[in-house]
Amino acid sequence: MSIRHYDESKDKDWRERLAEARSALGNVPRAFGLLWEAAPGGTVGITTVTVLDDAYPAAQAWAAKMILDGVVDSIRLHRDPMAGVRAVAPYVALEFVLVVTKDVGGRVRQLMRELIDLRLG
Repeated sequence: MSIRHYDESKDKDWRERLAEARSALGNVPRAFGLLWEAAPGGTVGITTVTVLDDAYPAAQAWAAKMILDGVVDSIRLHRDPMAGVRAVAPYVALEFVLVVTKDVGGRVRQLMRELIDLRLG
């Protein structure tokens, strides 16, 4: 078993990294064109699911904040425990819906990718 040593001579400066990033970004329009040609509906679907998927963390954080605020308010105001549960129940339900929707969205995105892969060959 050999041990690899870190070779500092292979480090790239920021200019080289930027040039590589620009080169990679130049391929994006062509890649999207190929994807659109293969499956326009799938392209729209994947884009939609991806945008929605990106919104989930913020929505989940907001729902969690509302749950915590409701619990803290219930304790501070000495509410009956069931009143506290009723106050946060809609946010707990929202959190559940977000988790399930995120999972379903991931599965739909994977299915769309596989269908597009089949079309691309």
